[in-house]
Amino acid sequence: MSAVWKSVRAKFVEAADSVAELGSVDTLKFVAACEEIANVYDALFGGGILAGQLKGDILNSAGTVRKVFLKQPDKCATLKGMVEYELSTRGRDKVRADKTSGVVGMLWAKRATQFIMVFLELLGTRPDLTGPQCARETYARVLSRYHGWLTSGAVSTAMGLAPSRENILAKLELKGAEAEPEIASVVVVVRGLVDEVQRLLDANDVDFPDKV
Repeated sequence: MSAVWKSVRAKFVEAADSVAELGSVDTLKFVAACEEIANVYDALFGGGILAGQLKGDILNSAGTVRKVFLKQPDKCATLKGMVEYELSTRGRDKVRADKTSGVVGMLWAKRATQFIMVFLELLGTRPDLTGPQCARETYARVLSRYHGWLTSGAVSTAMGLAPSRENILAKLELKGAEAEPEIASVVVVVRGLVDEVQRLLDANDVDFPDKV
């Protein structure tokens, strides 16, 4: 497996492990994990405009969370603290409407991370699907519900530009029989953090379904 993906796994383990110590995910460790996983988009989509757009989305969302933390590091040391601080000081409606709120940034960073997780899971468990088919199926499961029909149609078409399964696995430096267990070992770590963030979103009723 590539050095980039090994680093991704390490960052997500660090973020997930912070829950035992702090009772919630360490905010900056969550940001670091999201920023690291953004590098995987180049392998999944071969660089270019699509990979650049997807990387930009997750980096911008993670960056929003970082900015909110830097303004109130004591209140926002954990994701739970950040959510509680924003809701208590601004109210749910204002937090929802503000695309620069930490809650909205966390929400979209989680979704972008979940996209990569599901894509990789399909690569590892569905050898009958091509790279573009994995991309389209992942988009349908994770992100399409948050896009209007024009955006959804354009993005779905763009997913057809994903590289072949063979090229993706080669960029991740995965070969033959090792591919499925290696991917599974990473997916389980990423899912642990994604599920923890999802529980936080659900507990505070901030998994906003708004379309973009």
